[in-house]
Amino acid sequence: MYYDKILSPLGDFFCIIQKHSILSFTNQINSTTNLHQLSTPLTQECQKQINAYFEGKLTAFSLPLRIQGSLFAQCIYKTLAQIPYGSTISYQDLATLAGYPKASRAVGNAMKHNPLVLLIPCHRVICSNGSLGGFLLGAEIKMRLLALEKAFLTT
Repeated sequence: MYYDKILSPLGDFFCIIQKHSILSFTNQINSTTNLHQLSTPLTQECQKQINAYFEGKLTAFSLPLRIQGSLFAQCIYKTLAQIPYGSTISYQDLATLAGYPKASRAVGNAMKHNPLVLLIPCHRVICSNGSLGGFLLGAEIKMRLLALEKAFLTT
């Protein structure tokens, strides 16, 4: 496994790859994991797509992701990936779409462990009452991402 640092307006992210798939994309790296830094065509493409996203030129990532976790979490992540750019959905609606209508709390828990933050857009999920809810990178960044997407939709 290798990693490369991906720069963004939100700070540095670490793109962890294995073979030809992205395993993790997060702002923290586990120092106990035996990883070597390496820039590859895949990490370069990831940087290119992250740049395009923050410039408003990309609304969906097309990177090879290795979605891991329990079968439930994998189902939630795959459903999350279908939420359109600039849209929001409630935890309850996401649970229903994923086929688990009574599991909105479990959906929130799965999202808390999303290893592919930004690439799988959990920032687009909000509470039924319209409040933001949680986000792995914090509420301020969630608001910035939602505002960014809305701004580029209206231009």
